[in-house]
Amino acid sequence: MPDQMALDAALRKLKEHGPLSAEAERVAGTGVYIYDAAAGQAIWSREVRRIYGLPEDQERLPLEAGLARIHPDDLPAFLETVRTSVATGEPCALEHRVVRPDGEVRYVHARGEIVCIEGYENPVLAGTVRDVTERYEWQSLVLEQDAQLRAMKAELLFHSRQSAMGTMAATMAHELNQPLTAITFILAALERTDPARLGEREVREMLTMAKENALRAGQIIQRLRHGIVAHRPAAERFTCSQLINEAIRFSSIGCEGVRFVLDVGNNVVESADRVQIQQVLVNLIRNACQAASGRPDAQVRITSRRSPDDPRMLRISVSDNGPGIAEEILPNVFTRGVTTKEHGMGLGLPICKTIIEAHGGHIWARNGAEGACLSFEIPLAPLPEGSAEPV
Repeated sequence: MPDQMALDAALRKLKEHGPLSAEAERVAGTGVYIYDAAAGQAIWSREVRRIYGLPEDQERLPLEAGLARIHPDDLPAFLETVRTSVATGEPCALEHRVVRPDGEVRYVHARGEIVCIEGYENPVLAGTVRDVTERYEWQSLVLEQDAQLRAMKAELLFHSRQSAMGTMAATMAHELNQPLTAITFILAALERTDPARLGEREVREMLTMAKENALRAGQIIQRLRHGIVAHRPAAERFTCSQLINEAIRFSSIGCEGVRFVLDVGNNVVESADRVQIQQVLVNLIRNACQAASGRPDAQVRITSRRSPDDPRMLRISVSDNGPGIAEEILPNVFTRGVTTKEHGMGLGLPICKTIIEAHGGHIWARNGAEGACLSFEIPLAPLPEGSAEPV
């Protein structure tokens, strides 16, 4: 059979002089083949037989033996590629899956071109088959890890949103507690008092105070919806004395028996969010009132003046004659969740810190000779671009 001998000789020549020697093909996981589609036969190198799971002692096998190993989903594309190459004489290349007899799936990269072998009648498709399973496994691993990372990212984003919503809800509950408590006190006082003993003026004053607290609650909600840090604070002009008097008016309800001592200058803040700075003062004043309550001489002292460290800054301090802040808590008093109160949420001072820093200022706490003192500084006017941060 001279034709068969020519085909065998061609395979040997392909293995000896092709891109890979017989030994190298084993190391590289690449083998060579010759397909004669017209005769329905093929010759496979040892490495191709190993990759396909074909009998290793049979170099010559029917073409169907190899086709039977190709994954059913990949077989149509394989046959079409081979037919096109045979019809056009153009080289071909494709990747497909091979299913071994034990069910193991391997991925291969097959290349071929039409050649004419001397002494053999039919043109044949000759080329190489390379095992690329490891690359597909790495790609699959990368895709799996990427999917896991995406899932983790989505979960973290979900929990972050849940946490942000929880923080916003807690912040809103904390900040709205004071004006709503004030409204409750006022309405309860009106309900308990004999109408005959109240004049029209007193009733109007109490209703006005309730209305002011309701409006303030609405302003707080609006500021929280916009976000304290994400948006620039609203720019307003107000006097320091006006700010402090309003804050005392809003925070003194429920703090009966506390004496206020004021040392307030006539400084004017040219550009700041009055509602937010008022929130800070109300928090500090109520904390001071609660700390001093129970003492017969309960006192809260409020001072305001230009900062001795930076005349561009306004410094406001609120001090009390209560027990002070425990030394172990003092360094972390502005940390969310840290509180000195039995039923405190640990939100008030962190909110104050966020507001003051959003205005380009800073806030701190210390213990005085008697009680605690909390101070903050904010710019009296907008600081020029590039100016040093206040210290």
